[in-house]
Amino acid sequence: MSARGSRWSTRFGALVVLGSVLLLATSNTVAPAAPAPPAAIPIKGGGSWGAYQELLPWQNDLSSSKQPIDLSYTAHGSQIGRSEFLSGANDFVLSGVPFNPAELAKIPGGASSIIDAPVQVSSIGFLLEAPVPDGFATLQQLCDPDDPATPDPSQCFVKHAYTGPIRIPDTNLAAMAMHYPGNTFPPLNSWNATDVLKTMGVDNFTTPPLAGPAPVNRSDPDEVNLFLQQYVASRAPSVWSGVKAMNPTIPWDANTERLARQPLASRDGVDQQSQQLALGGGDPTTGTINQFTAGVFAPVPPSALGGIEKTFPDVKLQFIEMKNAHGDWVDPTPDSITASVNAGGNTPLYALSHDVPNGYPLVWVDHLYAPAHGLSIEKTEALAATIRYLATSGQNAAKPVGEGRLSAPLTAQALAAANQLVKSNCAGNDRHVEESSDPGAYAPDLPAVKAIGTMSHCVSGGPAAPAATTGGGGGTTGTFGGTSSGGAGSGTTATAAAATDASSSASTDGAVKVKRRADGSLIASELPLPSPATTGGIDRFATLLLGVGLFFLLRKPVGKLFSRAAR
Repeated sequence: MSARGSRWSTRFGALVVLGSVLLLATSNTVAPAAPAPPAAIPIKGGGSWGAYQELLPWQNDLSSSKQPIDLSYTAHGSQIGRSEFLSGANDFVLSGVPFNPAELAKIPGGASSIIDAPVQVSSIGFLLEAPVPDGFATLQQLCDPDDPATPDPSQCFVKHAYTGPIRIPDTNLAAMAMHYPGNTFPPLNSWNATDVLKTMGVDNFTTPPLAGPAPVNRSDPDEVNLFLQQYVASRAPSVWSGVKAMNPTIPWDANTERLARQPLASRDGVDQQSQQLALGGGDPTTGTINQFTAGVFAPVPPSALGGIEKTFPDVKLQFIEMKNAHGDWVDPTPDSITASVNAGGNTPLYALSHDVPNGYPLVWVDHLYAPAHGLSIEKTEALAATIRYLATSGQNAAKPVGEGRLSAPLTAQALAAANQLVKSNCAGNDRHVEESSDPGAYAPDLPAVKAIGTMSHCVSGGPAAPAATTGGGGGTTGTFGGTSSGGAGSGTTATAAAATDASSSASTDGAVKVKRRADGSLIASELPLPSPATTGGIDRFATLLLGVGLFFLLRKPVGKLFSRAAR
C-alpha cells in the first residue's frame, strides 16, 4: 500500500475511535426506571342484592382505568347496607328503599348530607322449580272406568304433559307467596285452585289437590320483602286480610324490609335462597315431597336464574308470568323490566297499577347513596367516576344477566348527582372544582363514559389558580385526584378542559416557556433540554474528556490495524 493510503487508513481508524467515543458521551446509557403503576383507590359498598350478578363486569371495568378503582361490595340486604353506611363502615350503599327519618336523624344535616344517584334497576321474579317427578301434567278422561261395558278401565285416563306458560292470577300468586290456603277447596295456593286452572286452560293437574309450590323467602331485611308485601296488600287484599287475621299480634300494615311473618322456609341472601330451587322440589323445611308441596319457588332478582343454572345445569327452572295493569301476561325479561322503568321512572311497581304495555309489574330502581361531605379528593373523584360509569357504560352489564336498564332521564339524574357529589365534597382551601369534558384518570376508557359531556372534577389547589413561578423547585399541581409532581415550590394549576390561548407564548427567562389561556391559567408549552451532566447514567462531560484522551492514545495503533487490513 502507498504511503498516502496508509495515512488515510490511519485517519479513518482514528475517526472510528473518535465517533464511537462521542456517541457514548452523548447518549444516556441507563434507561430511566419505568414508573410504578398507580395504587388502586378502594371504594367499599354494601346493600341490595339486585346487582349481584352485574358486580363482576363493573369491577373489571373500573379496575382498568388509568387510575384504577378497587370496587368492593357486600350484598347483604338494603337495610343492613344503609346501617353500615351510616356507621361509616362503607363509602356507599345500594338500596331501593330511601333512608327513613329515624336513620337520617343519626347524621348531621340529615338528607342534605347524602348524595342520591339512581344506578341500577331491580325487580322480583318468581322463579319456579316445577313439581317432581312428572312436572306439570293433566289427565284426560276417555271413558267411564265404572261402566261394565268398558273393556279396560285402566285406559280411561290418559296423562298429557303441560308445556304451556305458568300463569298465576294475583290472588293465587299472593296466596302462594304467603303460603295462605284461604277458605276454599282446592286451596287458593294450590295448583288445582279454580282460577289457576282456568287461567292456564286445563281441567286439572296431576299434583295432589291440596298441593301448591313451597315458597322460599328472604330472612335478611331487604327491599325484596318490602315490595313483596306491598304487592300482596295492593293486588290481593283478601289474602292480605286473611294473613293478618291469622296473626293478629303482628304489625302487618307497617310494611318494612322484614317479612312480618315467615310463611314457610326462608334463607339469608339470594344465593342461599335460590339454591333451595335445586334440591329436588320437596318441602324446603322438611326436605320431603308430601300432599301439600308440589314444586318450590322463590322471589329473587331475575339474574339469579343464570347463577343457579351455572351451579346446577340439570335443574329445570322457569319464571311464573304475572298480569300487568295493561292486561299483558309477562315474565321478567330485560325488555319487560326496561319498559316499566321507561314508563314509570323512579316509581316502584309502576306497571302494577299503570297502563304499561309489556311492562313487568314488580320493578324498582336501586340508588347509590354516598356522603355529601368529608371525602378526600381521591375518594370524591373515584366515587363520581363510579356513578358516571354505572349510569352509562355499566348499564351494558344488565341485559346479559337478565336485568333491565335505566331510562334516559334516570341516567341524567345520576350524572347530575355525580356532579353534585364533586361540588359538595370539593370545598376547602386545598381543592377546587373544575369543569371538563374529559372523564379523568379514574374513569374507564369506554365510549359512553367519554360521551357524557361537561362534568365537574375536584382538583387539588386553592380556588384561585396560583401564578406561574420561575427557577428551581417549582412543580405542577393537578390534574385530578390530588396527585402532584415537582418539588416544594409553588406551581401552575392544570385544567383538563381545552381552552383557546389568549396571548402569545412568553419565556420565563429561558427556563420554561408558557402560554396564558383565556381563563387566566398558565400552561407549559416548551421545556429546555437537560444539561449533559444532570441526566443520570453516565456523566457526559467526563466521558467526552475520556474520549479525547483515548483518541490521541489509540489513533496510531488503530490506524496501523486498518493499514494492515487494507493490504
